[in-house]
Amino acid sequence: MAHDDPTVPTAPPDPARLVAMDDDLWRGVVVHLRRSLVEVTRLDPDPRLKRLAAVPTSRLVAGRARRDAAAALAAGGPLWVDLRGRVVADPELAAPVARALLEDAAPRPAAPTPPPPADDGGERERLRDRLRELRDDRDAARRRADGETARADREARAREELEAALATARARIVDLEQQLARAGEDRAAAVDRERRRGEATLAEVTEELRLARRAHQERVRRDRAADRAEQVRATQPAPTPTRPVAPRVVPGRPSRLPERVHPDTTEAVELLLHRGRLVLVDGYNVTRTHRADLDLEGQRRWLVNLLVGAVGARGIEPRVVFDGHQGEGSGSSRRDRGVVVAFTPSGVTADDDLVFAVEALDPARPVVVVTDDRGLRDRLGPYRVDLVSTRGFLGALR
Repeated sequence: MAHDDPTVPTAPPDPARLVAMDDDLWRGVVVHLRRSLVEVTRLDPDPRLKRLAAVPTSRLVAGRARRDAAAALAAGGPLWVDLRGRVVADPELAAPVARALLEDAAPRPAAPTPPPPADDGGERERLRDRLRELRDDRDAARRRADGETARADREARAREELEAALATARARIVDLEQQLARAGEDRAAAVDRERRRGEATLAEVTEELRLARRAHQERVRRDRAADRAEQVRATQPAPTPTRPVAPRVVPGRPSRLPERVHPDTTEAVELLLHRGRLVLVDGYNVTRTHRADLDLEGQRRWLVNLLVGAVGARGIEPRVVFDGHQGEGSGSSRRDRGVVVAFTPSGVTADDDLVFAVEALDPARPVVVVTDDRGLRDRLGPYRVDLVSTRGFLGALR
């Protein structure tokens, strides 16, 4: 191709010619190169082109960035095809670029300079004017190139900002979707938790209602039994004594002592401990008060033997209760020569067992409870049992 042919070659250029190209001419090429990079990297994910597209336009004019751009164009492909189309379409740039790319590597001999005409004053002035016009055109082209470069830089930055905003928005969408999923799981868990809590509450209320009904039926049964017992006592005629009788207690809850006998005295205890009388004994409360010198087994044996003697002498029905965690077997009971010996189960104290035993009795049946425990006495107060101190009890048995 001739040197003045404005057609840019289709083959990829020599990178050395691009690097050696006139700086002003290369600036014009860079304006189109920036646009080609934006267009090509939109379709081609080549990492090398993406890195080149991220380089500011001002750095593509010289140095390493210019060499990298020349190497990318020399590799051919979409980048060179797109840039060549843009350069060919630029009437001011096509011919100079074509000459720069097709120029032989070896310098050509300079053409002989024709001798100046005899009168060259007017020609010289015209050349000066032409030089000024060319310089003005060059400056205008540089300004346009700088403007295009700045605009390309702005467009690249705007594109980067839009891509960053898009990435942020997508990340926010993913985060919101995860929050929504977690909220749904939390709501389902809360509903299930409230459902189980409601079922448990309903079961508790149902059980409380059943126990309340059972307690009410038991109270009605006791009240009716007490009424029948009272009616039987009212219909029986009082015996006419033929001779003076000794003072005695009137069974009940509590038993009624003779007028001159004071409660919890030895005389009162002896009157209460008559044949057939049920006697509940707080075991360790008696033994630790009066026989703390013995070990636990010795204390139990001493008290049981004492009660066995009272069974034979007075005909009482004793039941002694020991704390199970300190005795033989938790929750066990046995009969020893007419004495019921009981050990409380785990979690139940002797005080609890004695209260349960009184609650299970017919409200009209007299009962004696032997204890010095103030707390147990307070708990048994509403049941109106006959409370006897350990000292008075032992004094009546000896």
